[in-house]
Amino acid sequence: MDGGLAALLGALIGVSGTVGSAWLGYHASRRQIRDGAAVAHASRLREERREAYLSYIATTEKLDLLFRKFNPENYQTLQDVPRDNSGEINFQLIRDVARELQEVQHSMFQAIGRVDLAGPSEVSKRSGFAWLHLLSVRDIMDSAASSGEFNDRNLAQLRVEVSGFHDEHQHFMKAAENLLQNAIPGAG
Repeated sequence: MDGGLAALLGALIGVSGTVGSAWLGYHASRRQIRDGAAVAHASRLREERREAYLSYIATTEKLDLLFRKFNPENYQTLQDVPRDNSGEINFQLIRDVARELQEVQHSMFQAIGRVDLAGPSEVSKRSGFAWLHLLSVRDIMDSAASSGEFNDRNLAQLRVEVSGFHDEHQHFMKAAENLLQNAIPGAG
């Protein structure tokens, strides 16, 4: 009987070991699949964010050309504002820049939509804030162009809004860079 009991216990231990090994193997493979899916998802999300951020950045690069034509940050007084051949403020330039700003803003608005979808909010809110500053710049320039008046107050407002745009854009760039670097295993 001792031999039979020993055989039965041996069989139970063998079955328990097999079931335990199978259970551990099953859960280990599930975890490996889940971890692999999480890594693939994180990689895909990082790439989507990267593309959205690059789209936004490409749009804002168009502003560099506009700010070379007319950059209120470079004008300390009204005398520094570009003049036409008659020596008066160049309202044609102001109208042209305002029109080009409208085109850039439309593209920028579309890019911001992609950034908003890609998230996260600490990145997307910065692109939105930058866009709002740019809206103010365009409104001030449109108003000056249509009224034919450009004064110290307009210049001061433009300088504040352009500076605000640049500040928010820099915040966007830093937040996007930090997020993308930290999304890479081992980076950052």
